[in-house]
Amino acid sequence: MFKEIILFICVLLVTGTIVNGQNCNKVTKLGCVGLNEECNEENVCVYGLGCLQNPMYPNNKPPMSVEASAVDNSQNFSPVPATICQLLGNIGDPCANSDYCKMPLVCTSASSGNTKTCQQVEYQQLGGDCGSDTDCMETLECSPFEKVCIPSLSDSNVRNGHQCLYDIQCPYNMYCNTTMTQFRCIDRATVGQQCGSIMGEALAVKCQEHLLCTVTEMIDGNSTCVEPFSLAEGSVCSTNNQNLQGVNGMFLSPCKASVCNGTQCVVPQWTMPSMNCSDNETNPMGCGQFESCTCTNDTYSGVCDAEFTPTSDVFSQCTQMSSDFIQCAVDNKCQSMYQASLLPSSCIMENCGSHVCDIQAKCIYASPNQAPMCSEAGFSLDKYGVCQNHASAADSIRVVSSLSFNENFNINKIESRTRISWAKEAVTKKDQ
Repeated sequence: MFKEIILFICVLLVTGTIVNGQNCNKVTKLGCVGLNEECNEENVCVYGLGCLQNPMYPNNKPPMSVEASAVDNSQNFSPVPATICQLLGNIGDPCANSDYCKMPLVCTSASSGNTKTCQQVEYQQLGGDCGSDTDCMETLECSPFEKVCIPSLSDSNVRNGHQCLYDIQCPYNMYCNTTMTQFRCIDRATVGQQCGSIMGEALAVKCQEHLLCTVTEMIDGNSTCVEPFSLAEGSVCSTNNQNLQGVNGMFLSPCKASVCNGTQCVVPQWTMPSMNCSDNETNPMGCGQFESCTCTNDTYSGVCDAEFTPTSDVFSQCTQMSSDFIQCAVDNKCQSMYQASLLPSSCIMENCGSHVCDIQAKCIYASPNQAPMCSEAGFSLDKYGVCQNHASAADSIRVVSSLSFNENFNINKIESRTRISWAKEAVTKKDQ
């Protein structure tokens, strides 16, 4: 439902250019354009603006030729561009579709026929306050009696004694066991316990919310729950939960002071900037494991670009900042912290948003060999994507009841109370 967050770097990479037997990625620099200026594949809007259909464009049709568009034989005719850079909507601003809203807001209406506005939806976890079903995460619904998010279960599921169908319907640090006659929420595995698919077990074991399930035995491929940034250099590891890009505050690895290369934790070795990675005579080894070869000029000489920050001090700072973020998420019992909703009123952003934005500002790495991000002067990455201001001029950020409650709610009151008590248990555990 949410638009993917992408770091708009003003370049176009075309891979596969072969020079002297090696590849380099040719960089084509694009233009940056501002408010109300024409935008297209070659001209990218500065950050904070969207390339949207021009409301003045005639009949919303493809561009007309000058000859066909000119009227009254005017010699000063200037074709109307089909798309121009426009401001994106905050919470409560009118919209045509979600492309007109700031990420990660969506364009929706309270009911059929109402004007659509940019809103945050599906951001509250189990036990969270809500005004309508759309405030609650997917597979949860808003109790009409106590206005908290509860598991969305059918009448038959409740009568059969099921507590859950999905993990998100369980309290913090629990997950749904669907192999039992009556589906139940059970405790997640702790540090050192086996996780994932286990031979002879029908249910894949889930780690506690903040832990990583990574391969720790090469021969049999068994996985174990480990703390982030805990495995020593040379340890067996897997990259299924490694992310060192910094976008959305994600800077994560199972390795300590090293990086998982897919099989073990290693200290990255960076190629000297003076080395031409497109020339296999002077650089027969090419680029390192965590680098790619970027063409630097029209003769296609190449330089090795790091995939993440190559500066050890910055890497250490990002590791500490990520550890602080994880502790904040644990303290506030935010569920699914590594895949969580990052809307303004979500558990993560409401309680730990400053950590998310600090990581993003410090840890997103842009190579000096590529064009800069399209942005205004003084722009900082702590105001990028989910970290930008989503508040409208008239409303506060917190809009938990912007969408009206569906009064045709048809659940049996007694069965709903069963789910309310389960949600209350989640809140009680959060406050302990």
